Amino acid sequence: AIKDKGCYIYSLGFFHALYGSELAFGQRFMKDLASDGRYYEVTNADDLEFVFGEISADLNQAMMDVLAGVASGMVTPAEWVVPFHLVAFVLVVG
Repeated sequence: AIKDKGCYIYSLGFFHALYGSELAFGQRFMKDLASDGRYYEVTNADDLEFVFGEISADLNQAMMDVLAGVASGMVTPAEWVVPFHLVAFVLVVG
């Protein structure tokens, strides 16, 4: 699976019109898609701003980790591997 190869998958759930078993299925599905700790349920604009801030921080940290490895000589520029991040947006409308 792609997650086993060091890729991070983010999923954002927009479930404004789902209830009961449909909501539970959508939430479970989105959690299963995402890498650990990278599922977010969005209910308003403030949530969306927070989520993009979290994703941005993750991406910045990944790049800083790579640059620190190069600066310390532990990683050569030819060995640069920046973790792949995939953001999956799924809009579920009931």
